Amino acid sequence: MFDNPKVLISIFLKQSFTIVISFFYRFTKSLFHFTPHFLHLNNINISNLSKWFISDF
Repeated sequence: MFDNPKVLISIFLKQSFTIVISFFYRFTKSLFHFTPHFLHLNNINISNLSKWFISDF
């Protein structure tokens, strides 16, 4: 079974693909978890900045 390099490569690719997919899934989950907080902070900052910017003129 392991004498054939193609079989080894396909096994390796399957393994790495699975690892990459699971990593990506976890990453997107955490990203979606933190995105609302981040957007909230950004909204506050943007509104404050725009007020400061407008009052400066």
